[in-house]
Amino acid sequence: MTREQIEQAAEQYAIKSLNFKDDEDPEDWRTIIDMVKGQFIAGAEFAQRWIPVDEQLPEDGMVVLAKIECDGFPNKTKYSAAAYSNIIEKWITEINYYFPEYEYGPTHWRPI
Repeated sequence: MTREQIEQAAEQYAIKSLNFKDDEDPEDWRTIIDMVKGQFIAGAEFAQRWIPVDEQLPEDGMVVLAKIECDGFPNKTKYSAAAYSNIIEKWITEINYYFPEYEYGPTHWRPI
């Protein structure tokens, strides 16, 4: 989502969640609406954040969306479902499954 789409969704969420009565003008509650919007936006941005693998690994076996830099492929950046195994201390990805000769591991991940 773009920043503009997130802000629009945040505005809609804030107004709907505050459940105004028919005779109330939401603009009278702008400070509260803006506070709820800010919390919504912070949550959306956090959910969209790519986590560097050198900063944090997902829980053992948790399937995540992984960003993989693959030098030998036409489009260098690939995205794949992946899981990290603490037992073998290795990422398990589609790319490693179909191309076992490559040792590409994710550079970033995020929950799905």
